[in-house]
Amino acid sequence: MGASILGPRGIFKLVDTKGFSLEILLLELRDKNLLMDWGDFIMDAKKHGWTNKTIRKKIKDAVRNAFGQQYMDDGFTKIFDEFMESSNTLLSDPPKQKNVLDSPR
Repeated sequence: MGASILGPRGIFKLVDTKGFSLEILLLELRDKNLLMDWGDFIMDAKKHGWTNKTIRKKIKDAVRNAFGQQYMDDGFTKIFDEFMESSNTLLSDPPKQKNVLDSPR
């Protein structure tokens, strides 16, 4: 039987505000035969102001540390980068807003 996907929102909150290690969470999920719903995690990260660069780095570092470089080389990096690119419009970094106080009157 294949692994189930863990989709409840809140994984990001555990990492971002509660200080849980994404690497350890990934290992725990693997031990329970669960997979991370990266879409939910990424959407929550974007809502909390993480840039695409930060999201890529945090996820890739956690996956590499949890499962090793071979796992990254065997396809995770390619699949993850394709996901980020295909979701580019949805996940694009918001444009920087000009401060109204800086505008000439």
